[in-house]
Amino acid sequence: MSALTELSHDLTVNRLRWILSTALPLNPSFRLFLNGSPVTSSKEKKPLIAAWRIGDRDAVAAKLGFDVRGKGLAARVVVPKLGEISGEVQLFEDALTEGKADKWARSNGFFVRVRRRVINPREALFGLEPLSHGAFSRFRMDVEADGLDDYLRSSRESVLETAPGVVAFRNYLSEKFNEARNRYEKYLDEQETAAHEAFRLNRTPLSLSRQPLLRAIAGVLDGTHPPLLLSKVPEHLPTKEATAFYKELAGSPDSDAEFFKEVS
Repeated sequence: MSALTELSHDLTVNRLRWILSTALPLNPSFRLFLNGSPVTSSKEKKPLIAAWRIGDRDAVAAKLGFDVRGKGLAARVVVPKLGEISGEVQLFEDALTEGKADKWARSNGFFVRVRRRVINPREALFGLEPLSHGAFSRFRMDVEADGLDDYLRSSRESVLETAPGVVAFRNYLSEKFNEARNRYEKYLDEQETAAHEAFRLNRTPLSLSRQPLLRAIAGVLDGTHPPLLLSKVPEHLPTKEATAFYKELAGSPDSDAEFFKEVS
């Protein structure tokens, strides 16, 4: 800290916290505090496609025939020859492999912890074959697996590859990623469908799309038409306000995509 330039002394605490958060990977091996308060990675604010607990309505455990104990946050899966595991899977909209935080450590992949210590800090795949990059760059899975303690090698960062418990555990991790990949592919399909529908709406002639809807809205505003099923239109407005609202809506710029987004 003594080597910092003079400009650094003008940093506010909030600005410094932001700088640190952008350089902090989303990695359980990193714990950073500023003035006694924890600093969290800015990657935590990335939008999620989905997040789910290991063992909570776990289709993968059912497929593999593994027992499940507890529910919700307390859910655990019992891996044969290994014992209970718990944790969470997260799937993000954007890749976790971008930004300056990657200079220090990874934010995606498998984070396997034994007695609260990550045993694969550099091995995102935990010994699995290369996985679909598009989904894997957005995927992270935190797993507590204390039963691996019996299979750790002397370095404490690798496991006995052929031990039945390790093989079963890796099978579960692989299937869990496949579950996440399927969710990601479904998300992409939904995004493509939404974009296609927006394009079609934007290309629809006004006479077939916007004008009939404007007439229906006008009827709701003046009380001659019942409320619309899928569009929220202000009701019981004073005549002056209703007229102003309709003029603003009808006279809006040529942005029918936004217009329909508001009422669909």
